Amino acid sequence: MNMRFIKIYNRFTNIEDEKQLTPDELFVYSIMSMEKNSEDILNTSFDILKHMVRLGRNKRVLSNKKDIIKCIHSMEGKGVIRASRVNKEMIEIRFFDLNGGYEKLYTRELQRIRNSRELSIYVAIKKWRGQKNGAIYSYGQWSKILGVSRVSAIKLINQAVDDSMILKIGTAYSSEAGANNYLINKNMKLEGLSCRL
Repeated sequence: MNMRFIKIYNRFTNIEDEKQLTPDELFVYSIMSMEKNSEDILNTSFDILKHMVRLGRNKRVLSNKKDIIKCIHSMEGKGVIRASRVNKEMIEIRFFDLNGGYEKLYTRELQRIRNSRELSIYVAIKKWRGQKNGAIYSYGQWSKILGVSRVSAIKLINQAVDDSMILKIGTAYSSEAGANNYLINKNMKLEGLSCRL
């Protein structure tokens, strides 16, 4: 069985890495990557993208389109993709092969994710899947990964645990207070993604 996946580079969730993506950027990158061809190119338009990707806070399609454009420009500046106009409507997005490790994110996993912050949490933990004690993050680190305050990070992580997306398996020894061990919950329920795959 040939399962389709995309490469999510570990650098995308490394704090203070020049390639670190915001949750919205990671979400847009992931959805676009699922649609790229074998040459790592996606030919699309912003009008198509605004219907494929729904960023959580935007109920209006026009605002969503502006946020997607902002994410694409930011990812270009980080050297993750290059977008160029093909004609008045169409754009070509070229995905760069980055140095360093990556995790395979399968379509079935992406379909379980409901929003950009959930995706960032999932990917940040998944990259540590081979470690005996799972991923170790403090709430301060979560706030940097998710681009929110520490209080909001605590709420988001607790919600991911309550939703059975991740498991908090204990307090970790770390130089930063409040560090915990986390694992992906392999029995996570299929909820549905706010995009078309």
